[in-house]
Amino acid sequence: GQKGIGKSTLAYHFINYSLSKNERFNYNIKDYEINRDNTTFKTMLNKSNPNFVLLDTQDDKKFIDINQVRDLILTLTKSSLNEKPRYILIDNVESLNKVEELYLLLLMYVLEVRDFAENYSESSKNKQLPSDNDLNPNTKFINNLFLQKLRDESGLINKAGHSKLSFSDQQNMIKSIYFKMIESELYKEYMNSEIIDFDSEKKFIVKLFSKELIEMEVFQDFLSEQDIFWDDDFPFICSMVIKTIKDSTSEKIELFELFKDTDEKDFAINLLRQSIIHAEEFSELISSKTKNWDLERVAQMDLILMQMALAELLKMPSVPVKVTINEYIELAKYYSTPNSKNFVNGILDSLLIELKSEGAIKKMGRGLIE
Repeated sequence: GQKGIGKSTLAYHFINYSLSKNERFNYNIKDYEINRDNTTFKTMLNKSNPNFVLLDTQDDKKFIDINQVRDLILTLTKSSLNEKPRYILIDNVESLNKVEELYLLLLMYVLEVRDFAENYSESSKNKQLPSDNDLNPNTKFINNLFLQKLRDESGLINKAGHSKLSFSDQQNMIKSIYFKMIESELYKEYMNSEIIDFDSEKKFIVKLFSKELIEMEVFQDFLSEQDIFWDDDFPFICSMVIKTIKDSTSEKIELFELFKDTDEKDFAINLLRQSIIHAEEFSELISSKTKNWDLERVAQMDLILMQMALAELLKMPSVPVKVTINEYIELAKYYSTPNSKNFVNGILDSLLIELKSEGAIKKMGRGLIE
C-alpha cells in the first residue's frame, strides 16, 4: 500500500491485541485502542519485548541494515520465554521498487565511470607539466555514441534522481574501477580501434559491462552493502541491462519498466497476498505429497515457489494451468537447487491431478484448465 495510509498502525494494533490478551491492562477491543498501561505496549516501545522484532529502514535509505538482520536471526534462534506468538514487523521497505532501482543503478554505474573519465581528462590538462597525452587525450570512450544517448535522451538521469540513486559519495570506488578498466585488454583494443558507429559502440559497452565492470570486486562489495537481497536479483537484472543495451538504436533507448501497466502490478500484488494468506493451507497440500519428507527438509525456496504456484492455480482464475506449471518449474531451476526443477514438477503434477479430480481448480475461459 501507499505510504501514510495506516499499514504500520494496523500492524501495531493487531500485535498489541494478540500479545496483551492475558495482561491486566489489555488491548481495548471496544474502542480499538492500545492501552498504554499494558506491559506489551511498554516493552514494544523500548524494544525489549521478546515476542516482537521491528525491522525498519535506516535514515533516508530504503533497505534493511545487515546488523538488523543479524539481530533478527539472534532473536529467532533464542528459546521462547513464553507460549505467545512471535511477530516481525518490517516497516518502510519498498521491496517491489528495489528491483527497478538495481536496474537503474547498474546503468548509472556505466555512466558514472564514463563521467569520471571525462572529469579526469579535463583535470589532467591543468597539470603543471601536462604530457602530450594529457593535452590531447583519446576521447573515444568519453564520446561513446551509446553512452551519450543514454545520458542525454533516455530519461535515465531523471529516473535515478527520482529514486535518489547516486554515486556522489563513492568517487574513490569509481576512481579505482576506472584505473583497473583502462588496463584491460578489452578497453585498450576498443580505444585503438578506428571503427565508430552506434552498433559497434553499444557492442563494446555490453562487453565492458558484462566482462569488466560488474566483475569488479569493489563494486560487488558496494552492492552487498546497499541491499542484502540484491545478490539474488543481480544476475537477472544484469541480463535486463544487457538486453536494454542490445535493443537500443541510434533513434531510441527504451528503459525497462518494473510493470508494463497497472494490471501487471495488480497481478503481482494479488499473487503476493494470496500466497501469504493461504500459506498454511498450501503447505498442508504440499506436505500431503511429500510423505517421505519432513516439510522442514524441503528447500525453503522450493516451498515458496510451490505455494505461489498453488495461489495461481486455486485463487487466480485467469491464469492458464499450463502457464503456471511451466513458469514455476523454470523459476525453480533458476532460483533454487539443481534438483528443484524435477522435485517441484513432481509435486505440482501430483497436486494438479488431485485438485482437478476434486473440481478445486476453477478457471475463467476455454482451455485454461488444461
